[in-house]
Amino acid sequence: MLNLKTYILILFFGKAVLLTPYPVDLGPNWYEIQLNNPISAITKDAALYLDFTLKNDCSRDPKALDSKIPKETIVAELISESGATHELKNSGFIYKEKRIYAKLTSEGTIPVGIKFNKVCIKSLNRINSVLIVWNNVKF
Repeated sequence: MLNLKTYILILFFGKAVLLTPYPVDLGPNWYEIQLNNPISAITKDAALYLDFTLKNDCSRDPKALDSKIPKETIVAELISESGATHELKNSGFIYKEKRIYAKLTSEGTIPVGIKFNKVCIKSLNRINSVLIVWNNVKF
């Protein structure tokens, strides 16, 4: 059960933030996003999401997408203002309201309250035209 402080934080600050204003391509080299407004986790459910809905041939076929992009083949690093890093990996796909997302999560939890001003992300397999979204609460 949520405590009152967490509930108020979610109510006022829990939201999805589009980190890329246009679709980007990912591959084996780091794609770097320098954030003017830092992001931070307000709950343990915070995560990065890649929106595959725009332009991917296999995006409508979950099995094809799972075989093309297996778990843990997309890696992201959240980098704090002090230079500390926190690693995330894709843990599967979410199909919601005719949209398809890859969810990138941490092995543990993302530290709450730490401000991250840079996100670096790469993929073992080439991925075209995805949007990168930060979400503070359960999607």
